[in-house]
Amino acid sequence: MNKEEIIKNISFSFNSELLRSEAIYNNDLIGKCEVEIDNNKWYITHTIVNELFGGMGIAKKLVQIIVEEARRNNIKIIPICSYAKKMLENEEYKDILG
Repeated sequence: MNKEEIIKNISFSFNSELLRSEAIYNNDLIGKCEVEIDNNKWYITHTIVNELFGGMGIAKKLVQIIVEEARRNNIKIIPICSYAKKMLENEEYKDILG
């Protein structure tokens, strides 16, 4: 299977119980972006993608899901994880940073 076919078969979601976004492929968790709550802010602590799926934009999508969920709930984000920090430096995320 090529990269595009793999990406089409990845399911992305926000798991409110575990407070993280998830990427699932063939019923396996292949990536996650974890959040911790403190003072009504979400701290993105880890963004992890299985190395076999690297370079496919999965980490970016995982952080975007957290951002969308935070915006929906009027919650500010503090990126702790280096990937999220770098990604959220972009002007389009200025509104969400706490």
